[in-house]
Amino acid sequence: MPFDNTMALAALASVIPLIIIYLLRPKPVQLSIPSLMFLMQVEKQKKRFHR
Repeated sequence: MPFDNTMALAALASVIPLIIIYLLRPKPVQLSIPSLMFLMQVEKQKKRFHR
């Protein structure tokens, strides 16, 4: 009797693989880009001298 709604059971069963895939995905790699770091440093200096 507890499994009367087979569509709900199928939906629940389809969520489990999605959770596993989400947990196993690779972590993003942080790259340091020198030109971008230079621009960020310039912005920090502008803010510091602006005050």
